[in-house]
Formats: sequence, C-alpha cells, structure tokens
Amino acid sequence: MIQCPKCGAQNPAYARECVYCNTALVRPELTGATAALRDQLLGMSLGAEDFNTICFALDIDWHPFAEMEDEAGKVEMMVRQLEDQGRVTEAARFLYDFRFPQGYPPLPQPPADNLYLTYVYACQNVQSLDQLQKLVEQIGINDATQLPGAAVPHKIREAIWVARRANALPQVHDWLRTLKPDQPLQRPNIRERRSRVQTPPSLNQQEDLFGAQNL
Repeated sequence: MIQCPKCGAQNPAYARECVYCNTALVRPELTGATAALRDQLLGMSLGAEDFNTICFALDIDWHPFAEMEDEAGKVEMMVRQLEDQGRVTEAARFLYDFRFPQGYPPLPQPPADNLYLTYVYACQNVQSLDQLQKLVEQIGINDATQLPGAAVPHKIREAIWVARRANALPQVHDWLRTLKPDQPLQRPNIRERRSRVQTPPSLNQQEDLFGAQNL
C-alpha cells in the first residue's frame, strides 16, 4: 500500500494517483521479475486492442486504462497490479505461450474452464452481429450493437466479460456449443515470438535462484 502525502489515505501499490484526492503518488521502482515482465510487454509493442486482449486473458479489467494515452504507463500499471496480486510469474508463463485469437486454429468446443480460450473460440466462430446477438441474449443483453468496440471481436470480449461477472458463462457455453468449427484443434508447436519475449524460468530454476540469494 502507498500512503497519500496529502490526505493520508492508503492506496493500492499500483495506483498512480490517490483514489480519494487525486494527488500524484511516488511509487517504488520495479525490480527483478516485475521489471522483466514490464520490459517484455513493452517489447511486444502492443496496440490498444492487443493490450485489452491481454488484460482480458489475465482476468484484469482493462476499462480503467481506457483514458490513459501512453502505452508505457498502461503497461506499468497492469504489471504493478499483477505484482500486488502475486501473479508476476504466472503472467510471464502465460505470455510465453500467448497468441492472439487469429493465431489459433479452430477449437473443437468452447472450454468452459478457461475464459480466454472461450473468447478465442467465439472470435473464430462468431462472424456477424446477428450471431453475436444470439450470444448476448444468453446473458440478458438486449442489443449487441450497444456493446463497446468497433469490431465483432471487441464486442465479443465485452460480452464475455459481462457474462463472467454475471455468472452467466454456462449459458454462453451452451450456445457456443451449437457452432461447428471447420477443423479440430491443433496447437502450433512453436509460437511466433515477438521481440524480447523470454522463456519463463522453470520452478526448479526459481528454487535454485532463491537458494542462491539466501546464501
């Protein structure tokens, strides 16, 4: 937590401004694995929609970042949230295998236990607003055109985010199972790597490093 120098309120470690009085907060420098994760994300040169998709995949609400104009500021705030949640290693492992939806072959069925793969499946198989309308009706949204975003994948992401918060993913999966992909799932063997994406350390390597630091 960070204490506001003006009003004394306690703020999350990732906050840039006090949530009570909007005073700018001085945050400690990122170091170690957290700094490496920030550099990895910056090296991916993410556009706004790519950044939102990664936030969605990591189950982080991307909406608070919408008004932030600088990519570096958005990335740092997201990484600080992950650090605050103790999820830096998890995020680094996820990014190593991450592909955007168009990079996956068609999935055989919507995986009910994975929010991101559900989104990938829907992006591959929902091609029009008419189809999307059938999906959003499962979670009580009247008009799919009212969902934020200009393209169908953007609207799908918003719809599935709402479904997750409304505990309505089972209804979404019931409808998605009616879709028939052209091919079964065949994951690529080698990821198309972007610059500065590093192999995450194995658990054994992390234990060795931790032991060395304590010598």
